[in-house]
Amino acid sequence: MIKNQSHFVVCLGIILLVLFGLGSFEVQAGCSPFIGRATINEIDVHNQSVAADPYFVEIKALDNAILNSVPPLWQNWTLDICSEIGALDGSPCRRDVAVSSGVLLGSWLVIDHDILQWDYLDLNGGNKHGMEIVLYDENGDIVDYLSVDGYSVDGSQGCSFPYDTTYGGGNSFNLVRSPDGVGDWESSGSGASGGDTENGGNDLVSEGSPNMSVADTSTPAGSSMIFTLQLSAASSEDITVEYTAQDGTAAGGSDYVSTTGSVTIPAGALSIDISIDTFPAAAGDSYFYLVLTAVSSSNATILNNLAKGTILRGLVDHYRIEHTGSGLTCQRSNIILRACVDADCSSEYADPVTVTMAPVTADPPIWIGGDTQTFTGQQTFQLRQTQPGTVTLGLTSSSSEPTNGYKCFDSGVEGDCDIEFYPAGFI
Repeated sequence: MIKNQSHFVVCLGIILLVLFGLGSFEVQAGCSPFIGRATINEIDVHNQSVAADPYFVEIKALDNAILNSVPPLWQNWTLDICSEIGALDGSPCRRDVAVSSGVLLGSWLVIDHDILQWDYLDLNGGNKHGMEIVLYDENGDIVDYLSVDGYSVDGSQGCSFPYDTTYGGGNSFNLVRSPDGVGDWESSGSGASGGDTENGGNDLVSEGSPNMSVADTSTPAGSSMIFTLQLSAASSEDITVEYTAQDGTAAGGSDYVSTTGSVTIPAGALSIDISIDTFPAAAGDSYFYLVLTAVSSSNATILNNLAKGTILRGLVDHYRIEHTGSGLTCQRSNIILRACVDADCSSEYADPVTVTMAPVTADPPIWIGGDTQTFTGQQTFQLRQTQPGTVTLGLTSSSSEPTNGYKCFDSGVEGDCDIEFYPAGFI
C-alpha cells in the first residue's frame, strides 16, 4: 500500500510540473523576415519631473509593401519596452503595445504617451539607467531592436540587423536614427535642447523640399534590374542619393552584381534610374533590395528607403547537344544535353526543364531511361543503336522553349547532329 502511495505522489508531481511548471518557460522569439524592412526610428522621452510632457516611440516603414497591403503588414505587430527606472519603481516593462494603435503619417508611425501609458522611457546611461525596446511582427519574431546603455531583458535573440541597435546613453530627451530610417542612433541635442521630428524624417531638409520614393521592380535573370527614383516635385538644386544593394533570397555576387554607389538627380528633373545587373544563372523568383542610405543634400526627404527587385525566371537561350560523332552498335553512347542561358553557354539554366530527345532517323533507337527526362542545368542521356548507320539527334519538345533552338557539338566543335554507328570492331 505504501509503495502504491509513493507511485501516486510521483505521478501527481509530474502532472503538476506539466500543468504549472512548464508554463514558466517562455518560447524564444525568432528573427523576422521583416528585419531591415522597418525600423525603430525615433524615441522622445518626457522629462520625468514634468509628467505632462509628451513622449513617443516612432517606427518607420522602409518598404512600401508594408503600407500598401490591406490591412498594412504591421497591423498585428507589437512593441515591448523595459527599463531600469521602471524596474526600480515596480513596473519593469510595458509589453504587447499594439503598433496599429499609433498615428501614421507618410511612412512614419508614432506610438505616443496616450497609447504607452508608461512613464519610464529612459535614454540616460550609468547607474540605475538603461532601456530596451523590441519590435515584434505578428508571429512574435523580432523586427528591430534597441538597447540603451547595454540594458537587456529579452535581448535580440542572436538576430542580425543591417542597422544600428545600440546607444550608449546620455543626457538627452530625444534619440533619432541619422540618416533617417537606416542610420546610427544619435542624440538630437544635449538635455532638453534637442527637438523631435515626430511623424517625419530625421534629416534636416529645407522647407518645401520634395519627397523621394523608389518602387519595386522585376526583370528576367541575365537582364539589368532598373530601379526608378521619383521626386514628388522638381528641385531647384541637384539631389545626390547614396544607395546599396542588400540580399534577400538572391545573393550578391552569384545572383546579382553587389553594388554600392550614388546617383544625382539633376535640378529640374523628376526621376532617375539605378541599374543593377543580374546574372543569367540567377535563381528564378529570387529577390534583393535596393536601399537608399542617405541624401547628401538637404533638399529631399526619403519616404521609403527600400525597394524590392525580383529576378524572374530567365529564358533558355538554346539547348546544346554534345556528342562524339560516332559509336558502336554494342555500346551505349553518352549524349550530354545542356540548357544554356547565353550564346556561349557559359551559364546554365537554374530551374528544372523537361525535354524530349528525338533521333530523327534511326532503326531502332533506344533511349536508356526514356527519351523524355527532367533535369536542371545539364543531363546525360544514353542512346543505344543496335544497327549500323546514322542517327540524327534533335529535340521534339521542351517545357522551357529556347530563344535560339538547339545546337549540336561534335567533340566540342559546333557542327551537325549526326552520330555514325559502326559494328563492333570496325570503328
